[in-house]
Amino acid sequence: MALSTNLRRAIAPLVALGLRVACASCSSDDSSSAGAGTTPPTDSAYPSSVVVLGHSGTTGAGSDPDNPMADIRENSWATETNPEVDSVYQRIVAENPAAEGHVANFGIDGSDVTSLPSRHRSS
Repeated sequence: MALSTNLRRAIAPLVALGLRVACASCSSDDSSSAGAGTTPPTDSAYPSSVVVLGHSGTTGAGSDPDNPMADIRENSWATETNPEVDSVYQRIVAENPAAEGHVANFGIDGSDVTSLPSRHRSS
């Protein structure tokens, strides 16, 4: 079944962003080409980076009972480091330390699949 033109337009920038991030985190197996700041290769079955696009479910929205309208990004279930949350990112780093620091959260409140590409072009 072919994707609709609108769906292809919505997905294409997200795929391109994912590829850019994935390629940026790749490292060579040839240690002679590794420069300062590169991540050493890993044999882990876990990813070496985490990137999230999404709506308020990724921003920690409503996670502070004293300020329910605020985004508390430290409480993101996907990308953040609050030990009480035990985010996906924290669990990946525990299994693959090479992922440490390789995380990005582009979540925006109110986003849906059709609005993500236009909202993230300016990011």
